[in-house]
Amino acid sequence: MTTRRGFLAVMLAAAAAPAIVRVDSLMKIVVPKPDYLMLVGDGIADDTLALQTLLRGGLVMSVGGVLLGKDELLRIPQGDYLISETLLLERSNFEFTGSRIMATKKLDYFLDAREMAHNVLLENMSFSTL
Repeated sequence: MTTRRGFLAVMLAAAAAPAIVRVDSLMKIVVPKPDYLMLVGDGIADDTLALQTLLRGGLVMSVGGVLLGKDELLRIPQGDYLISETLLLERSNFEFTGSRIMATKKLDYFLDAREMAHNVLLENMSFSTL
């Protein structure tokens, strides 16, 4: 006889483990993927939270399916980024080049480097308010 606690432990372990799925005599291993914020850069979607997550050292998925923020040097893809808040630069070792940053409202600053960030390249950037 299985206890309720034992049953829940088995179910939780099974939910986190990869699953093997049979598809037309082919075996596939299906691994659950964590959900990441998406960095769009199309000038329409608000990228504030995704950019801020990257600039704080977090991981974000690009539209092309590339996981950003996992390498020593972060290269933010070129794009048209819409922001609604000032971005705090809290990360070292990143490049942000050839992009437009457009604010949805008047901001005192587009980027704020309160902490000393090292090895940062901001080049060929444009900033505007919609």
